[in-house]
Amino acid sequence: MSYRKVLLATISIMALFPSAVLGESPPVELEADVVVYGATPGGISAAAAAAREGRSVLLVEHMPYLGGLLGAGFTVYADLPFRETLGGMTGWWFDRTRKYKGDQGCIKENRAVAEELLSPYADNIQILTEHRVRSVDKNGDRIVSIMLEHAKVDEYGIPAAGPTSDKTVIAKGRVFLDASYEGDVMAMAKVSYTVGRESAAQYGESLAGVRGVHRFPGISPYNVENDPSSGLLPFIDPEPLGKIGDASEIVNGYNFKFFWARSGGRPMSPPDTTASFYDPVGKLYQRIKAAGYPVSWPHGNDARREPFTGAIPGLQAGYPDGDWAQRSRIWREYVEHYRRLTALTGRKVNMDIGKAPDTKGWPPQLYVRAARRLIGEYVLTQKDISLQTEIPDSIGLGFYAIDMHLARMLVLEDGTLATEGETLILVSPGPWGLPYRFITPKREESTNLLVPVCFSASHVAHAATRMEAQYMLLGESAGVAAAQAIDEDKAVQEIDVKRLQERLLEHGQVLQWDGKGYGPYRGTVDHKSPTHVPYRWQNHPEEYPNVMPKPRRDVPILMDDTHALRVGKWEELSKHRLFVHQGYLQDKGTGKGEKSVIFKPIIRRSGDYKVMIAYPQRPENSKRVPVQIRHADGEDTVLVDQTRRKRNGHFDPVGTFRFEADGQSAVTVQTQGTEDGLVLVDAFRFVPAWKETDLEIGVGGESRRASDDDPKYEIHEIPEELKELSTVTMSRGDGHQPAPGFAFTIDKDSDVYIAVHDRGGYEPPEGWILTDMTLKWLPEREETDPVYVKSFSKGVVQIPGHNGTIGPMFGVPNMAFVKSAAVSEQE
Repeated sequence: MSYRKVLLATISIMALFPSAVLGESPPVELEADVVVYGATPGGISAAAAAAREGRSVLLVEHMPYLGGLLGAGFTVYADLPFRETLGGMTGWWFDRTRKYKGDQGCIKENRAVAEELLSPYADNIQILTEHRVRSVDKNGDRIVSIMLEHAKVDEYGIPAAGPTSDKTVIAKGRVFLDASYEGDVMAMAKVSYTVGRESAAQYGESLAGVRGVHRFPGISPYNVENDPSSGLLPFIDPEPLGKIGDASEIVNGYNFKFFWARSGGRPMSPPDTTASFYDPVGKLYQRIKAAGYPVSWPHGNDARREPFTGAIPGLQAGYPDGDWAQRSRIWREYVEHYRRLTALTGRKVNMDIGKAPDTKGWPPQLYVRAARRLIGEYVLTQKDISLQTEIPDSIGLGFYAIDMHLARMLVLEDGTLATEGETLILVSPGPWGLPYRFITPKREESTNLLVPVCFSASHVAHAATRMEAQYMLLGESAGVAAAQAIDEDKAVQEIDVKRLQERLLEHGQVLQWDGKGYGPYRGTVDHKSPTHVPYRWQNHPEEYPNVMPKPRRDVPILMDDTHALRVGKWEELSKHRLFVHQGYLQDKGTGKGEKSVIFKPIIRRSGDYKVMIAYPQRPENSKRVPVQIRHADGEDTVLVDQTRRKRNGHFDPVGTFRFEADGQSAVTVQTQGTEDGLVLVDAFRFVPAWKETDLEIGVGGESRRASDDDPKYEIHEIPEELKELSTVTMSRGDGHQPAPGFAFTIDKDSDVYIAVHDRGGYEPPEGWILTDMTLKWLPEREETDPVYVKSFSKGVVQIPGHNGTIGPMFGVPNMAFVKSAAVSEQE
């Protein structure tokens, strides 16, 4: 079916408005089963899904186009780790737009796909653009109607401060969906919501509240340099930092997602040099440059580790609860900021007017990362996205790193300029379920409203779920739920969720993670973006009692300086581009020999690891920084030249060492003997260097591997007592390298036997008792392995690795036998 029918529906609605003097036109009444407010990705999929279920739909959008950020050119691929979590309309969109996967600024393409998505249901959908909600009419706990005012955008796509005509619409419906970025219908319906960042204590979230502080010493934040009495420069928050983990009213930062013309294009217009902010902002810029800090411009997003970036940290604070006059001013200030950046840097910036001809090349949507958030029947938190809870009412899957951009600029107690709020960390070992309850308000507040975009989540969980693909899949699920609520004549909180899930599955929605697909994403994060996305579980396993990823050879352990123990006073810096995570430490050239930083990696699988160091390379650094490595075979100290350019991007190798899973490993950056320069401490990676060895679980008479897959190592005689027992075997490679221990889980108390390749002086640790049994292999030479036994309680059984003399062969345990318990791989 042609999308022309949908367009005609829009035209017919607009034709209902006669020309009139302001205040004289009576409201036009429109009615539908489902009223969807906000044609974001969540809104268009909700409208299509409800119409597909046979319900009439009114889709309302305050911008002149459909698709929200996608309709403004953003590609859905930008925030998708892998395809497997996507189903239904979201998966269709992903596949439909694959051909321009790497492009930005796909305005025409995305809008065409939005039209294609809605076209099959055009007979059931009316569309009303450039209208926004003015008020909500409720009868008890039900929304009866919403009043809409007509407001056009200007030549740059900036929403009007007030209505631009006297035309109003009263939209009536049986179920309402607030799919807007701002959550205005939700707020006007007086359902509970929040703005800002909760404290760490509120939901027991280790990453909540104030955090992600970047310091910029050497930049005076005051109108008169170094004079606090002169007041702060523009956009610097006068509120103090507070304590890490405190609550904050300021949300995740905004910016534009730009697209530039590689050739031609329209030069960015000059800023208003007479504006009150122009001179003070110019003053701040000059101080930043004088202090040696980078300013990345032009930039397609925002340089989140710089003090002067494509975003204005803190400017977004008034947007979520602001009226449209205030939002319009904020939006316009962002436009002006980019013009100032261009003028101050003297860079040539050409807008791609061909991609956005209606807005003179400007992206037509401000990237509103977070605004209001519903407080609904269920609040999604860090524990949910860490897979530590069960989600029985899943209506889709989420999976991304916690991604919070700069919230504000401020002044620390010592007078240092800083930014705060930036966090990028992966906390989930896999996709998590998105509960139906988190798009429903509290039962007593509204029974016919669903909120698939400003959903009910802590700011931590929201920051990992706020992606356009998740909005789209939640919108589809909400559209189906709205139709079901009408069919069942029930409150949205009372519908049969099992029936909803069955219907979603019929349409291809993915509701549960199948355990696959995570491996490739882990590889992507590790090898392409190792400096930005640490894994939370690598350094905080105490937060993962229910689910813990298995140690893998292709997944390095990343430790930032924020995970290390400091001895002495170190300065925190964020000055250079090439640093890991949130910043790095500097000894300031003082206290030589008295300062150190200790990294204690949590080694969960014994074996060889390549230790790699990261530090910002600078000519003023020391050439003899001692790095002490405590490993399984003792201690070594390596001197690192921190003036030398690293050969491996952010990281350079220090050496390969064997670490045991005994909690004793440590790497310490020291300062003695470094009088020749500064010592910088940033991060370490511990890259597994063992040959991948997979456990094989079987029964004594069936499992035949002793050392590797070579037939010559087949076992040819097993003691009678062991033949019927469960076995765990590990491939040992060629036997010419030290082998790691291995671990597995038993479901009850049991005796465990190990057959040991008894060379190189190997002796099992204390507690293992030598039996009179032997395991025979290599028939032509009649090789035998002595068998040891030890009693274990229910849970994890740790088989020790090599601890003998290094020689041509290594004595290692090659098979375990379990007497009475069921065996599984260690979780």
